[in-house]
Amino acid sequence: MNNVNYSCDLTQEQFNKYVVKYLPKVKTRRGRPKKYSNLAKFNACLYILHSGSQWRNLPKSYPPFRIVHKYFRSLVIGFKLEAIICNLNKALAKNLSKQNIQSIRAPEVMLIIDSKSIRSSEYFERKFYGNDGHKKIRGIKLCACVDRLKRCWRVAGIKANQSEHKGVKIALEGTVYSAIKPNSMIVIGDRYFDSDPLKKEVYRRFNLHLVSLRRNRNKMRKLQLPEDELIENNKQKQLKRIISPWRWIVEQFFAHLEKARRLVMIYDRKLNSYLGFVKLRVITLLIRRMSN
Repeated sequence: MNNVNYSCDLTQEQFNKYVVKYLPKVKTRRGRPKKYSNLAKFNACLYILHSGSQWRNLPKSYPPFRIVHKYFRSLVIGFKLEAIICNLNKALAKNLSKQNIQSIRAPEVMLIIDSKSIRSSEYFERKFYGNDGHKKIRGIKLCACVDRLKRCWRVAGIKANQSEHKGVKIALEGTVYSAIKPNSMIVIGDRYFDSDPLKKEVYRRFNLHLVSLRRNRNKMRKLQLPEDELIENNKQKQLKRIISPWRWIVEQFFAHLEKARRLVMIYDRKLNSYLGFVKLRVITLLIRRMSN
């Protein structure tokens, strides 16, 4: 099975080293042996991800689409993809620690957060999407949490009409800091995350310092004296010089997601299916970094 080697396929060595090794252990059941290997089904999911094809149009070199779709849903519902991402990040952290990473002048962990609106198709269930009035998009907001070493820890999806603050809280809940044991933890966000209640809640719940630029400068000018206004403007300029060089990391992550045609638009019926494809894309990016 799977005699045709597509560019998105994993080899048996990569699958055993980066996927099977980090999957949660499940008790084996007695019965008829499997006709199709897990590698063939996993590569079929990657083919759907990269080509954007429908499940029914899966090539005959892969297992039947119903078996592949059932396998994909088992990965999504069983939270197995999150386990693979977490373990790959830990393994990548060990490899990077052997290199000269400490030469970068930054805290040990610098998380960069951002959100992006994704347009949905007519098949997407109504209860999962909303209307983004600012960008004129009907769909969801995809919130991502990426660290300074370009590792994606978690992605979360919320309705497009909801605030990014909710998605960021969900994304930060899934990050694992015990793998790295950082001394200082900073979260960088754009102007949309300039909220004092959000910063206090992030520090209270996750022990993280959320840093962002001021959003309402006009209100600050009315409340402050000229001397205080000048000091505040200088602080904002210095903060911008620190934040701007690191903001491109999360933007680059969203650009890598769009290279997979299945992620350009939401063609699935359920939200967790689309997020499952996003996590598959994150896994392929991490495996590429581990292989190099």
